[in-house]
Amino acid sequence: MEKLIDKIFSLKNFPGKLVFVIWVSSAILVFLPQGWLERLSLYTFKNRFEEFIGPTFLISCAIMCYIIYRAIADWINIKIYSKRRKKAILNYLMSLNWNEITILREFYIQGKDTIKAPISDETVIALENKGLIHKAARSAIVGFDMAFPYAINQFARKNLTFDMLCIPISFNEMDETDIKKIYGERPHWALDIERRENLLRGLW
Repeated sequence: MEKLIDKIFSLKNFPGKLVFVIWVSSAILVFLPQGWLERLSLYTFKNRFEEFIGPTFLISCAIMCYIIYRAIADWINIKIYSKRRKKAILNYLMSLNWNEITILREFYIQGKDTIKAPISDETVIALENKGLIHKAARSAIVGFDMAFPYAINQFARKNLTFDMLCIPISFNEMDETDIKKIYGERPHWALDIERRENLLRGLW
């Protein structure tokens, strides 16, 4: 029943701006004193279409109330969903497995908000399903390595800590031994993609 009502009172069928204009116009004709209507040359118009003005006002008022109700309900639902989503992301960050950690490290190692990752990798798919990363574009040129640009969720990035990524200190404070250890733990596909990109830069 609710879906039927939504279909009947769809915002596409009743554009909010148009309904608002009709509502305000009919309200003026209904409530404005006779003297003001005469000054605006609307009194004759009101008398001529009096039987339609009242129903028009009531119908447009009902539609406006429904539009406002749906807008408020959608806003509340978005807020509730956002709060639940953020809570879920925090829980995911607290229970990362090793493969997920090595992939999320790439955003810090490469110093980017977007990296290339294979769309067929199970861990990449898992991170995307959890909302920690997402495809950075609806469409992109995918090479033979099936790498696609992925961006990290900004809320997740703000709440990621070095401890979560099993990094003892910041990259700026690491010595050569620590850096080699971190780089040695990178996913093999990240190294392959980096090697190919470096090769292309050298060719061009």
